[in-house]
Amino acid sequence: CMKKGFTLIELLVVVLIIGILSAVVLPQYEKAVWKSRASTMLPNVKALATAQEIYYLANGKYATTFGELDLSFDSLPDKNPGELSGYLSVASSDAVRANKDYKLVVNVVGKWVSSTAMFLRGPYKGAGLLIVLVPADVSSLQKGELYCFEHTDVGFCKPFYGASKIGKFNSVDYYKMP
Repeated sequence: CMKKGFTLIELLVVVLIIGILSAVVLPQYEKAVWKSRASTMLPNVKALATAQEIYYLANGKYATTFGELDLSFDSLPDKNPGELSGYLSVASSDAVRANKDYKLVVNVVGKWVSSTAMFLRGPYKGAGLLIVLVPADVSSLQKGELYCFEHTDVGFCKPFYGASKIGKFNSVDYYKMP
């Protein structure tokens, strides 16, 4: 009579194969999840920039808060500037909308005005997208253009968007989107 079953060696080989496969697949899965989160930032940044331009045409100046804009971001309910607020200049807590992943900001620094979205957590913390509405005199960023930025070298802009680095401004690396 022959016993049926697996030997310890066979079980170890199967476990080893599963471990190798998960080591290969898990990083790609995480990257796909963060790319999905980044893809939700893009339309919000564009919508905010458009609302800012409409506000400017009607009032001759840019809005400093979401309350001034004819726009609602239901998917970004939090008004708390929270973490990483030191990277962005906000006029009030109503200049920020956030969820657990990123925040959208009416960013006003002196003459500089931009619509900005930035990751709050994860491997790409401090990286994001922006559309310049009024460029600073010392930057090479152009009005109405979409840029990617990184506060630290987190490998977000180039791998995710194929963006090319155009320079550094106020310790932030900026990338031109294709």
